[in-house]
Formats: sequence, C-alpha cells, structure tokens
Amino acid sequence: MKYLLTIVLVCVALLHSYAGTTIYTFTSEDWQSAINATVCDGKTDGWMCDKEAYDYQEGYVDAQNRIYSRGVSVKTGTSGAGATSIVTFDEVRGVDINFCQNASKGKGSIFVQIGENTPHELIINRPPKSMGQYNRDTTIQIATAETGKIRFWVNCSENAININTISIHSASEFDREVYKLVTNVKQLQDLDQIIIGVHDAEINHIMGYFDESISQNNIHAIGGKYSEDRTYVAADDDAIYTLHITELDGKAAFYIEDNIRYEGAYLVASGGQTKNKLALWDKLYDSGTYGNYGYWDISVDPSGEAIIMNLGNSVGKYMQYNVGNHPALFACYAEPNKIPICIYRLTIEGKDDEEDIETDIQSVTTKPQTYKSLIKNQLVIISGEESYTILGTKL
Repeated sequence: MKYLLTIVLVCVALLHSYAGTTIYTFTSEDWQSAINATVCDGKTDGWMCDKEAYDYQEGYVDAQNRIYSRGVSVKTGTSGAGATSIVTFDEVRGVDINFCQNASKGKGSIFVQIGENTPHELIINRPPKSMGQYNRDTTIQIATAETGKIRFWVNCSENAININTISIHSASEFDREVYKLVTNVKQLQDLDQIIIGVHDAEINHIMGYFDESISQNNIHAIGGKYSEDRTYVAADDDAIYTLHITELDGKAAFYIEDNIRYEGAYLVASGGQTKNKLALWDKLYDSGTYGNYGYWDISVDPSGEAIIMNLGNSVGKYMQYNVGNHPALFACYAEPNKIPICIYRLTIEGKDDEEDIETDIQSVTTKPQTYKSLIKNQLVIISGEESYTILGTKL
C-alpha cells in the first residue's frame, strides 16, 4: 500500500536530525546533477536517467530572494520522467523535494521509492493563482528508516511540474572532495590544492593559468561555476594551484605553485616599480630587483575575502581581480582597491578544516621532500631534514 501524502502547496519543515544530508541540484532534462558546485559524474555519484523530462529551466532569483521557475520540467507529454540514484543510501528518514509549477496550473504526483520498499506518493495540487512558479520545498517523512538506491518519477496530469533539488536525509555520510571557500587563514594547509576566485556574487570568474600567448603581465580570468551561496566552486584543471607554507623572517609565508602545467613554477609579483604584473617564474627569490617576489602573506576575513600580499620589492603587491580590462584578469596592484579575491581549497566535505598554521610550518621543515624556502634572508634548499644554502654550504 502506498503512503499517501497530500501536499497543499506549503513548505513542510523536516523536524528530525540525521547523520547526513545530501542535496542534489538537477541541471538538465536527463537528470544530470551537482552537489553544491561539484558536478556528479553519473558513474560514482549522481543519477541514472530512467526517462527524460521535457527540458531544463534556469529561472531566476527575484528581489525578495525567491527562486522563480527553476528546475527540470516534466510536462504531460513526458509524464513518468525520473531517475535512480547511483549510490545506495542507508536508513533514509526523509526526502525533501524543491519544485514549482506554472503560475496557476500544474497537477500530478511525485513518487519516491527507496530500494524495494513501497513507493511514497506526493500529490501535487493546482497552485493558488500567480504563486505556482515560485520554488518551494515539500517533504516525505519516513517513520521507519528505509535503505537502498532512490528512484523518483513525476506523473504530470496538467501543464508542468519542475524539479529543482532533492535532499536525502540518511545515516550515510559520504566523503566528497569539494573546493570550499576559506573563511579563516588557519584553514590553509601545506600542499593544499586551491582555486582563486572573485569575492563578488555578481562575477563568475576564477583565476586561470599563466599563458604568455595571452599576456606576459597578468593571468587571464576564466569562467567559474560557483554554488548559489558562493561557498563552493567547481573543480577546473585550468585553475588549480598548489599552496605551500614556509617560514620567512620567523613568520608564516606562502608560495603558490603551478605544478599541473609546469615543473617548479611559482606565482610572482614581478612588476618592479612600474607594472601591475602577476606572472609565473621558476624561482621564488631574485637577488636583484624583485627580492622575495615568490612569497606571499595571506589574510582572510570571515566573509571569505582574502588579501594576498606579495613580500617582494615590487610596488604592485596586492593580488586582485580587474574587470576593467578586456578580457578580465588577475594582477598585482599597489593598493587593495580593485575587486577583492577569495580562496577555495580542496577538502573532504564534513571534516574539520580548522588547523594551526604554526603546526603546519613545523611539519613543512621535516617532510621528506625537496622544496625551496627562505630562512634568515638566505635562499635554501630543504630536502628531508637537511638544509643547504643555494651556494651549497650545509647549515
């Protein structure tokens, strides 16, 4: 016997707490999806299309911050469209569905089946006039936990029903790699994989890689896929850098390496006294004009706005985004008066990111790997636990 829940176009709050909540946002009529800004590959996570819907509608967010007409549209001609989850969920206790209809039309049912259990049916009635196009949540609460892959489908008997997101509350806690916004400098770890973004909700750019064929003086901006709240950004191989933590004059310092496209290449502020230059070079220290031009100081405020300031001799010290250029770019400027930037780090979702940077600095100097550092104004090569000056004299 089906569990019949009649929904009269109201938002029902989920009153229970669960070990994990997984939220999928659908992005196409064949039920492709993303978790935050991370696109599911449809093989290890996401959904397998059982029947395509009519189309996908992007919709928009209005002045009252309400989502309007967003989701995968199932019309009467594509009734029965739906998908099955790739992964199995343990002890599912609740499923939230964010949906909308036409302004004053749209009827049918949404079915959700967990494993081989009896399907749950949500009856979708015709909305009040001029209200149906606003997205809202409806909830299935499950009295006895159910386990299995989740299948859903939409039977539409009038106009259209749009499915935007599905949230699954279960005992499952999946380890997912995501690029998450840094809101405290202590979250940064040695050898972090990072993406540098723009701290402006209206701009969907991230920093690409240094390409001399585009410019020898700056790094071009490329399109980024941010989550709606800007907490996450999608991985992009053209934007990933490796962050290193070291010590400079007794304080924490950072250097940023591009080891995807190059070997031993670092971001440097090499504008000297005249240029707003951000480039890539094979050394961190210049004994002549630029000094410690490969080393950076980083601070981050709770909103995620990051100040990345170069520790070298160039006048242009502050890494920033400049939309005034065409195309838009990232470069270093004398004052932090351009559009600010932010940092996203690769992390395992759900793990505590709060670590002590001083501990990381100590661990850097004892790691069995070779890297460059600057200690007491001398450029040294550190390999394992032994250190050598660049002249070869053992310290």
